Parts: sequence; C-alpha cells; structure tokens
Amino acid sequence: MKTLLISISFITALHCGVLSAQEVKHSTVNVNSFKSAAEFAAKVELRYESAFDFSEGLAAVMVDDVWGYVDTSGSFVIEPQYDWASPFSESLAYVRKDDKYGYINHHGDIVIDFKFDFASSFSEGMAGFCQGCIVSDYGFPSGGRYGFIDTTGEIVIEPQYEFVMPFHENLAGVMTYKGWGFINRHGDIVIEPQFNRAMNFAGGLAGFMKDGKYGFIDTAGNVVIQPIFDFAGDFSDDLAAVNIGGKLEGLLVPQGGKWGYIDRSGNFVIEADYAQADDFSEGLAAVYKPENILFFIPKIPRMGYIDTSGKTVIKQKYSYARRFSEGLAAVRIGSKYGYIDKNGKLVIKASFDDAWEFRNGRGLVKLNERFGFVDRDGNLRSK
Repeated sequence: MKTLLISISFITALHCGVLSAQEVKHSTVNVNSFKSAAEFAAKVELRYESAFDFSEGLAAVMVDDVWGYVDTSGSFVIEPQYDWASPFSESLAYVRKDDKYGYINHHGDIVIDFKFDFASSFSEGMAGFCQGCIVSDYGFPSGGRYGFIDTTGEIVIEPQYEFVMPFHENLAGVMTYKGWGFINRHGDIVIEPQFNRAMNFAGGLAGFMKDGKYGFIDTAGNVVIQPIFDFAGDFSDDLAAVNIGGKLEGLLVPQGGKWGYIDRSGNFVIEADYAQADDFSEGLAAVYKPENILFFIPKIPRMGYIDTSGKTVIKQKYSYARRFSEGLAAVRIGSKYGYIDKNGKLVIKASFDDAWEFRNGRGLVKLNERFGFVDRDGNLRSK
C-alpha cells in the first residue's frame, strides 16, 4: 500500500581542512552479530538524517540538512547540495534548490533547469509539474495549477488541473472542480472528471471512489466492477484487496470492517474474513485475522502472510508486517523491525525502529531517528 512520501536534507563541509563526505570514515557492522536490539541501539548510529529507498542504483540521503545521492556501497555519487531530492525514475530525479525544482541525471548534471514550483517523478516519459504552488516545510504542495512536461523539460500539457497523477498505461488521473477523471498523452479528456477519488491504471483497470464507495473502471471509463466496497487496493497478482463495512477517515485506509480479495470480475476469491489485508506482492500478502481465544484474554493483532489461494504460508505472529520485495519482508517483533524470507525465517534480527522494502539489494532502516541501509546479510554502515 503505498504508499505516501517523506522528506530529508544534507550539506557539504569541504573547506578549511574539513573532510568531504567521501573522505569521512565509516565502519561496517552486522546486525546479527549483536546479542540484543538494546546492545545494537547503544553501539550503532546510522549515517543519515533521512533517506529514500534505492532506485536505479542510487539513493537520496540527507546529512546536515542537505540532500545528495549514494550508491549501494555507501559512497557519494552526487554530493549533498539540494534542499530536497527524490528517488530516480526513468534516469531522472527531481531536486529542489532555492525554492525551485529541476531534474538531474545519474551524474548530477542538470537536465531540466530549476524553474518549477513543484515537480514529480517521470512515468512513461511524462512528469507532472506545478505553477503557483506553495510547498510546506514538509514538502507538501498547495494551490497552483498542474500540467505535464516531457524528458526535455518542454511543456506537453499546459498547467490547468488542481492535481495530477502519473501516467500509467497511457492515461493519467487529473483533478478538476468536477472531480477526478483521466486524460491521454495529448491532454485529451478520455474519462470525464466525475470521481471523488481515482487510482492508477494497472492491467487495464483503475479503482475509483464515488459517493463513498469504491469500484473499478476500464480504460474507456466503463464500470467493470460496481462501486460497492468501502475501500479497494490496486490489483496485484490479479487480485485486489477490498473492504466491506469499514469507515473512511480522511480518504485514507478505513477503520473497521472486513477485508478480502476479489478477482478482475469482482468476484471474491478470498472471502472477507480479515481485519487487515495488504496488496499482494511476490505472491504473498500480509493479513491479520482475529483468532478465537478466550473472551477474557485481550486480542493482540498479529499479522502473517497468505498466498493467492488464501492459504496461510507464514503464521500470524508479527506486530506488523510489510510487503515482500526481493524475497524479503520487514516485520515488527515486539517494538523492533527485522526481515524474514518467504519461509518465515528471520534473516536479519529485529533491531530497528522501522524498516521498509528492499530495493537494489538494500533495505531502508531507521534507528534512533536516523536512517541507513542494510544488505541481505545484515551488514550496514554506521556513522
């Protein structure tokens, strides 16, 4: 469930004998070599003030309130110098400097000048941008009008929308005063704005919300699955998680109700018996089903994993469980996160305050309000 974004910064100190970012010495430690999470937390300090997942071999990281990019070895490829930096997508990343956004390549060369009030990642050769936006200290834009540029920075679709989503399967969701609809790459309206909320197309279907209920449309705008659900996730492995009976709070994930999984015809393949259910990833989905225990014993949610047939593959025993990526999943055991494989084996000890999906062989982790990256063997570099 993807998921939403966080911001981070880093700056260089290169003069008067101060070591550059590349020259600073860091030690490598192995999480699994520590006897306890407490010992690990006491002896290890992660390197970054904030960071994003790896993408295309690089990760945006923040040090001393400025952003730069490191490779999977932890070496800086692009020196910290930006007020904000995003993950790479289609060989370009949007970065902010002096309150304006532009785009750089993997070498740090400016490909598209700093001229936008807000920008977004490229998808299918197009990126949304904004004119007249005001960006908060947390990186969230408000106001202004949105359009699209191509990879040369040329405006392809003039800024005219209240908000836009990335292109997927040659269509992009756009918001007008009438609601959400979809346009094609020429800016023509293909599906009239009419929805309270819209999701990206995946496999020819996109979720939408209208009058408080979720359903799915095809690329022509035809309703393929009627809006009868209180929430719906994206289709993945030809299944979508849906909620019945929950109550939405701020158009996010509903509270309460039951979760199950439907196929592309809208039929339940896995019945709505779960209190929590995530999208499928790599053939598995994290779920929680209340267990039958004595009424006087408090129910403590425990998450596990099912396969696409609904069979429990990894037992419910985690305080929280994230999606599988590159064969590993971050799980919370008590108050700490570690990583398991698809057999449910704990391969990286639960030692972190938070942990996310693996990308390019590295998992983004958090400890004591700082961030770092762990490899599949549990190695990471500390400050």
